[in-house]
Amino acid sequence: MWGFRGVEMNLIKTFFSNVKRVYGHFFSVFIQPKSVIEDEARREFILNIFLLVSIILLLVALTIAVRNAIILGADHHGSSPWYIGIIFLLFVGLLASSRFGFYKAASYTFVLIYLLSVVNGIYTFGVNEPQTLLGFAMLIVMSGVLIGSRFAFYIMLVAALSIITLGYAQVNHLYAVKAYWKNQAIIMDEPIMFSITLGIIAITAWLSNREIEKSLARARRSEADLKKERDSLEIAVEERTKELKETQAEKMTQLYRFAEFGRLSSGLFHDLINPLTAVSLNMDKATSAAKKMENMVNAVRKQFVREDKKALFSLNTEIKDAVAMLAHRAQKSNVVVKFSDSGDVKFYGDAIKFNQIILNLVANAIDSYMLKTGGRREVLVSLSNAGGRAEISVRDYGAGISKENLPKIFDPFFTTKGHERGTGIGLSIVKRIVEKDFGGSIEVKSKENKGSEFVVKFPIKTHD
Repeated sequence: MWGFRGVEMNLIKTFFSNVKRVYGHFFSVFIQPKSVIEDEARREFILNIFLLVSIILLLVALTIAVRNAIILGADHHGSSPWYIGIIFLLFVGLLASSRFGFYKAASYTFVLIYLLSVVNGIYTFGVNEPQTLLGFAMLIVMSGVLIGSRFAFYIMLVAALSIITLGYAQVNHLYAVKAYWKNQAIIMDEPIMFSITLGIIAITAWLSNREIEKSLARARRSEADLKKERDSLEIAVEERTKELKETQAEKMTQLYRFAEFGRLSSGLFHDLINPLTAVSLNMDKATSAAKKMENMVNAVRKQFVREDKKALFSLNTEIKDAVAMLAHRAQKSNVVVKFSDSGDVKFYGDAIKFNQIILNLVANAIDSYMLKTGGRREVLVSLSNAGGRAEISVRDYGAGISKENLPKIFDPFFTTKGHERGTGIGLSIVKRIVEKDFGGSIEVKSKENKGSEFVVKFPIKTHD
């Protein structure tokens, strides 16, 4: 029993496989469009279906006409078998033309044949014959689908003009129409033809909407693919822009170090010349001065030897070196810089970058007294270890920062000193180094004519 069922299933599978293969061959030969342009392919596909359906219907009509002619003989009032046969052969020729690539010419000819047939119908049987009126409706729909909406509008004008003209002639008895169908008993052929015509109209609309929906689906898929590509491109551009900004920031940092050295040079040379003068006066002082000179040269060297070198260093020592570099600048501005700490804090990282942070903040604090005279003229620098986080505070009692400028101070090239005195990139570099290299944060509190306080916080690391 199981063997018989297996044989039966194989036979069914073979049958459906053969049907599928035959359908594929039929579709390829008679229906599949050859146009590569999407709109043209859609119209060619629908035209081929119309022609096939018309050929099948004409074959049925030809069979009925031949049967009626044989049975009814002279009393036969239907269409002539010869007339239907000629139309049948014309449609076969149109299908062949479409398959050979002349689908546009075939479309216009197809519509023209239908138009002449329907006009001949209302001329022969009267403007109120139902089948011919349905034929006009079908013709307008097919014209819009196969050729275009403008052409369908022209066909509608021709149909309206034909109905009005022939209707006027029939009303005024300018010629006689074959009105026998009005007194003839209804036969089954008429409802069938009405149904077929309505079915063709419905199929026309369905095919058109189906192909349009396919096009829209392809367009949506293409849009989605384009969106993905656009998003990936935006991400790539954003990443590349970020890289360029970081490279630019690094270059700006290097240029800024040279600019700062130019501003500090007079003070540095002043502090270097004084110890050399002291050599001629006192040997003890010379030793101390030489040590001081060595420290300052080392501090300056750090700013120009650009090595991304990480090691364990003392935050206290780097702060003292930065303060020493700015000693002359502070003295010239009549400002006292004081540093206090709560113990030595070691950190594993880039000592040069940390030195840049302190150098910029202390220099800005000293410069805050440029526009202020009198009052307390101190810069207080403090360092503490707060639960595994380094906290550096740089406090001044200078001119302060206005409320409208406070949100902008970390923006590149923004300065309140004027571009003759400041570059506007110091604080932006500080923020970048604190956040990117030290994984910390920087905050500022300031009031006009009261002073400012910058607080830097970052987690302490003692190894890589």
